[in-house]
Amino acid sequence: MKIKSYFVKIKENIAKLYNKNKKLLFSIIALFVVIVGYLFFSFGEKENKNEQLINDDIQLQDLSCYEDFLEKKLETILLEIDEVTSADVMVVCDSSYVYHYLKNVSVTESGASENGTKTITEEVVFEKEGSNSKPVLERFDMPKVVGVMVVVSGVSPSTKLSIISSISVVLNVSSECISIVVD
Repeated sequence: MKIKSYFVKIKENIAKLYNKNKKLLFSIIALFVVIVGYLFFSFGEKENKNEQLINDDIQLQDLSCYEDFLEKKLETILLEIDEVTSADVMVVCDSSYVYHYLKNVSVTESGASENGTKTITEEVVFEKEGSNSKPVLERFDMPKVVGVMVVVSGVSPSTKLSIISSISVVLNVSSECISIVVD
């Protein structure tokens, strides 16, 4: 009952305001609509920009940023091991990102089938974005890790082997490319 009476009072106050000054009421309503619209579009735009930044972040990083990312991630995981009290990691990659774009492939044959020639043509597929066009990205390969060095404090040989095998599996790197230095 209190809620119903509350809404009735609001309705009565709006009716009084409407009767007294119609222009003021319409101005307040218009201002409210403009503010809500602005907030809706600005937050929606920020979310879209953030999503785009997250999606593009990995692609736009240079090689050293990717190495830093892997180093910090490995350090965090290594510190979860009971025996490891401190860990410093260095990751080395041999290349940058490799982008693979969607292509249309066409094959044309000329001459007789026995003596003829085949011509294979590949064309990158482009998509239009307004007045611009850009190639369609099919996939991209992350830089290949070629070496990892880890400095840890006072771990047993079995923990050292466990660290080597874990890094080897996670980064798909040969165990010969991983060095563990015990401080």
